Amino acid sequence: PPPFTVGLVRVYPNPGLEPEKVSSVEIGYRRAFGALTMDLTLYRMKFDHLIQQEPLPLIFAPPLLTVPFQYRNAGSATDQGVELALTWRVQRAWTLGLNATSLDYTFDDSGQHPAYAPKTKINLWSRFSHGDFSFFTAYQHVAGVDMEVLPLAGPASPPKARPAINQFHLNLGWFLGQRDAVGYLAISPHDPQRLFTAT
Repeated sequence: PPPFTVGLVRVYPNPGLEPEKVSSVEIGYRRAFGALTMDLTLYRMKFDHLIQQEPLPLIFAPPLLTVPFQYRNAGSATDQGVELALTWRVQRAWTLGLNATSLDYTFDDSGQHPAYAPKTKINLWSRFSHGDFSFFTAYQHVAGVDMEVLPLAGPASPPKARPAINQFHLNLGWFLGQRDAVGYLAISPHDPQRLFTAT
């Protein structure tokens, strides 16, 4: 088939492109210890014939500049990790929770890690309700990652490191009858030295 063009972007067909294949194994375990519930999950995913976008040399036909690229297979990768969820019902109206994930996503050929794949994520949260009043707060941590820089043409640029994100959420709600409610949401910015930003 001929190249497919959208605006200034032209996609060239690849007759040898193969579909991605994935095989996965997941093992889960749940246990309740009175008011505390634990969920533990171990998983492993194997990806073959990964598809990635590769830029081609720019095409300049005055007055237009066309950005061509092609989808190609790029080897295999392995994604494995563990997920932990703890829920503690302190009282009937008050619940605490922890969600944590640790993962290792690696390209098999190079041993490198892809962009936008944080190794750890942690979420601590608390929920409370009493009558028409509700309260929810959470602390989230996402480990730093490498960000992919996509060039218009030529080889890809070195990844750009993005620092870890630490964020705090606060949500207050009050129900006014059966149809109306008022709420307040505050989310701290990524910079821990700045104060809350209300929305």
